[in-house]
This record gives sequence, structure tokens and C-alpha cells, in this order.
Amino acid sequence: MVANMVTEAISEALKESTYTKSREGSRRLPADKRNSRKRARTTMCPRDIHIANRLAKDLKIALDEHRRTMWRDKILSLSTEDLSLWKISMNLKKKRQRVEASSRSWWSGLYCGGEG
Repeated sequence: MVANMVTEAISEALKESTYTKSREGSRRLPADKRNSRKRARTTMCPRDIHIANRLAKDLKIALDEHRRTMWRDKILSLSTEDLSLWKISMNLKKKRQRVEASSRSWWSGLYCGGEG
């Protein structure tokens, strides 16, 4: 009985700690979207354009779902024992520097009337 409980605890911990690859379908979405967008631009057929737009929407939904899942898993894994909760709270509070646009960029002379 104790051996079964230990075995179940170990297998459960292993299952939760193991990285699982994303489904094959979601890995093909970016390539399918690119190919359908290329086909829609080439043919200009309304059906191809509709398919390309639908695949773009499906990809966006899949990425949003993945982002939500990763963030939820990250929050659930935080702990006070290993200071991960403290580290992430400090990183979220930290002020970040904004990257300013360069005034000497190649397009400043074209669009802003500057000397670039």
C-alpha cells in the first residue's frame, strides 16, 4: 500500500514536471498560414483570401491560448521556499528603460524632412 502511494506520487510529479511538446497541429499553423497567405496574394481568389484570414485568426487564438497556459503554469509554480515568488514580484515592479527611436535613423530624412 505504501509502495503504491510512493509510486503514484513519483509518477504524478514526473508527469507534472515533464515538458510536453505542443500538438503537431499547432506547430503546423504558422507554416500553413504563410503558405495560404502567399497563395491568396498570388491568386487573389476570394476563397483563398478567406482561408488565409481564417488561418491567421486560428493562429492568433492558438498563440493566445499558449500564452495564457504558460503564464498560468508559471504562477502556479511560484513558491516562497525557493524565493521564486519574491523574484518574479521584484522583476514585475522593476522600472524598465524605454528604447528611444534614434534621431539619426535612415528614414528621418525621408519622412520628417530632416537631414537623416
